Order: sequence, then structure tokens, then C-alpha cells
Amino acid sequence: MHPLLTPINRYGLYLLAWTPLAGILIYLMAVPGRLGWPDATTLIIPLCLIYQFVCLSAWYTCRATPLRGSSFLRLRFSHLVAAVIISFLWIQVARLIAYALSQFPSFRGLDERLAPQIPVLFGVGFLLYLLSVATHYVILAIEDSRRAEARAMETSILARDAELKALKAQVNPHFLFNSLNSISALTSLDPKKAREMCILLAEFLRMTLGLGEKTSVPISEELSLLHHYLAIEKVRFGRASKWKKVSKASPRRSRSLRCSSSRS
Repeated sequence: MHPLLTPINRYGLYLLAWTPLAGILIYLMAVPGRLGWPDATTLIIPLCLIYQFVCLSAWYTCRATPLRGSSFLRLRFSHLVAAVIISFLWIQVARLIAYALSQFPSFRGLDERLAPQIPVLFGVGFLLYLLSVATHYVILAIEDSRRAEARAMETSILARDAELKALKAQVNPHFLFNSLNSISALTSLDPKKAREMCILLAEFLRMTLGLGEKTSVPISEELSLLHHYLAIEKVRFGRASKWKKVSKASPRRSRSLRCSSSRS
């Protein structure tokens, strides 16, 4: 889709830019060309409305011959030939409009008075098309710049995600190993707590399984995840007083518990 046609406000600005150009052309036809203001205005307004659509075709020519990938000879040849052809068609449309208007009594003889101004119309059409080409190259450059910024932003996001995944890959095994060591120690001390910690750990891992694929996480899920994490840590570190009691009753068992604690 042509960038000046969507959204609609761009096309409105494009039409607004043609207003002074049409005014200049009306002046050239009315004063130096001696057509008179009514004749020049009636002729030039529909002519410019037609030509502004024709100039939109320069977008496709510019895309077919980009500035970076095309030679200077190819650029000059393609755009100059297109400008000559389109300007020639434009003056034929001007003659057709002038002939149609000359059928009315108030515009009688307009086609004959327009004949001396055909070279001026051709030159103006030629320059307007080249101006349209330059404008479209500017639009293409802006779009390329935006695409480059989008690619840079996407690369930055991918790099950040990769860094977070690498950090997660380092943190998760550490947490998992400590939790498993704690469960191993609890199986001989408090089997009920060991089963509780297994359930909490399984629920925690299930909740974190799909978080890496999400771009945003609701606060409710964050709080639930934090609750499960703290519950696991509470089971892990909440048995310190029990270890002290066991160490007084059985020194050998105390040493085994300290070894298990050092591994976690």
C-alpha cells in the first residue's frame, strides 16, 4: 500500500501540499499566459487533481530503483523517461479538458488560447514529477530508518531475553539442588515435612514452567509464585531448632545433619 494513502490524514497533507503548486500554475497560465483568471482556474484545478494521482506512481518507480542498489545512469534514465512520458500524457489531458470547456459559450476558444502554453505545461509537469520522485525517495529513507530502529530494538530485546534465560538457567539449578538436599535431610527427620516440601517444590516448578514465554506476568501470579517460594524456604530453614534438639540427644546424628546442611 502506498504510504501517502494510509492513513487518510497523510493523503490530506499531500493534497494540501498541492494547493500552492496549483496556485502558482494558475498564475502562470493567467498572467504571463494570458488565459485569464476564470479560464486558468477552471482548467488547472481538475488538471492538478488528476496529476497529483499520477505523481503517486513515482513511489513504485523509486522502489524499483533504490538509491543504494542502482547506478546513477539507471536512476537518471528511468526517472527522466518516466517524467517525459507522464508530462506528455498530462498535456494531452489538458488539451482534452480545454476542448471540453471550449464547447461552453463562456470558455469558447480556450483550446486555441491554450496551445501557446503547452510547452510551459510540459515543463511544469516534468518538474513536478521529478519533485515527486525526490519526495518519495525521502519517504523511503525514513521508512528504512524506522525499520532499522525496529530491528535494533528487536535485537536488544532478544539479547535481554537471552541474558535473562541464561541467568535463570544458573539460578534455577542452584535453588533446585538446595531444595532436593533439604528434602533428603527431612526424609529421616520429618517425613511429613519432606512430603509437604515435595508438593510445594512441584507446584513452584509447574508455575515457573511457562513464565519464560510470557512478555508480562500478572501481579497475582507473581504473588502466588512468591508465596510458594517463601513456603519452600520456610520448610528448609524452619528446622534449625529441631536440629539443635537432635544434636543434644545424639552427637553422631547431629554431625550427619550438619553435613547435610552444608551441602544445601
